[in-house]
Parts: sequence; structure tokens; C-alpha cells
Amino acid sequence: MKEWYKKKWILIVGFVCMFIVSGCGIDKSNSDAKEESGAKNSDEIKIGVIIAETGPASTLGSSQANTVKLLQKQLDEAGPIDGKKIKIAKHDYETDDPKLRK
Repeated sequence: MKEWYKKKWILIVGFVCMFIVSGCGIDKSNSDAKEESGAKNSDEIKIGVIIAETGPASTLGSSQANTVKLLQKQLDEAGPIDGKKIKIAKHDYETDDPKLRK
């Protein structure tokens, strides 16, 4: 009976490993869609930042906005990465949660 449980667990572990490995494949359809949209061929790498420059949490948001400006300045001074310029896109959600969800 003990041997049957051992075989059962080996079989289960084998199936789990098979499913994990099969999920690691390359999805060609998704990468083709990115190339067609031009997202891969862009000259910029965009990074989005959501902060609260205005509203009740503006005391925190102003320091965050200054940090974003400093980072953008440092990135511009460092030059492009792999020939692509880094651009930080900043969005003020005014400490309004419904506006943040949009």
C-alpha cells in the first residue's frame, strides 16, 4: 500500500511539473501584436507615475513630484539606454480615489 502512495505522488508531481513547464512557452501572438502597434519600435521608454500633487495629500505629493523631476533630470544627463530615451509621465489624481480608478 505504501508503494502505491509513492507512485501516486510521483505521478502528481510529474503532472504539476509538466503544467509548469508548458506554461513557460513563448506567446508569439502577443509579441506580434506589440510589433504591429509600434510599441516595440518606439524611441522612448515611458514610465508612468501616479501622484497626488493637489488635494488633501498634496504635502506628500509635492515631494513626490520633486523626486520625479529630479529622476527625469538624472535620466536625461545619463543619456539613452539602448538608444532609447527614458520619459517619466506624471499624473496627478488630486487625492480623488474615483479619479484614480479611471
